[in-house]
Amino acid sequence: MTGQVPSKVKKIRSAEIRNLFSGSAKNYRELFVGRELNVLWERSIKENGAWKVSGLSDNYIRVEARSVQNQYNQVTKARIIGLNDQGLLADDLYK
Repeated sequence: MTGQVPSKVKKIRSAEIRNLFSGSAKNYRELFVGRELNVLWERSIKENGAWKVSGLSDNYIRVEARSVQNQYNQVTKARIIGLNDQGLLADDLYK
């Protein structure tokens, strides 16, 4: 079929768009560092005497933290202290 974009060009353009999206997603997540977000904790794994918890904020950003107790299926406030590969990193939960 004539007028199609060559496969090599498609791959290059696709990679450029993925890189652009990745950068803008990181910039968006950085806006939440230093803020408190409500998080629904969806996963809670006991590890070395503490709980490693993971959940979604009310704006659907993945948040990870450590807790002294199981937070599974609980909504708590979490203070965001940084970024990680999956989303946001919250300060340890003590409640």
